[in-house]
Amino acid sequence: MVAHAGAVRQIAEARVKTDTEDIKRLIRLLIADIVPEVWVPPAHVRELRGLIAYRSRLVVNGAAVRNRLRSLVHRHNLQLPKGELLDAAWWKSQSLSILEKIQVRQELALLTQIEKNKTELDAELAKMSVGQTWGKPATQLLQLPGLGLIATMTVLSAIGDIRRFEDPKCCCGRGAWETKPGWD
Repeated sequence: MVAHAGAVRQIAEARVKTDTEDIKRLIRLLIADIVPEVWVPPAHVRELRGLIAYRSRLVVNGAAVRNRLRSLVHRHNLQLPKGELLDAAWWKSQSLSILEKIQVRQELALLTQIEKNKTELDAELAKMSVGQTWGKPATQLLQLPGLGLIATMTVLSAIGDIRRFEDPKCCCGRGAWETKPGWD
């Protein structure tokens, strides 16, 4: 059981704050069966969250590499052909120091690998979005304007099974820590 820390007022507002005293208060609450629980996502939701988080890190790392390459363009006041940041031949034709040439070569290789990894993850997310676990809710969300595959799977990773909420207000934050029978 994971207790909702914000809802366990007896511990938060206690004058004496020690682990021993907090444990005594928690035990009393457990015996009285009044500990507000936090929903602990099942394994398939945690796995989806992990994939989404990893993809997000790849996006951030890719942006950082692009920014470093753009910084090099600006530092040398180069005219980058439109959309040609990844053009290795263009970079080779520029007069850069040895260190900068190595940096560009490695940054381009890193960016290529990041994009390859992101494509692999996107394919896995697409497969999951039509699978048995996520297929139905993903299909429903994908019908909403503005929600693509990544946004849909991100929403699903955040909320898990929507039927665990009593009503839409609970899903939107009010009482969201409570686990209810759900919608049908």
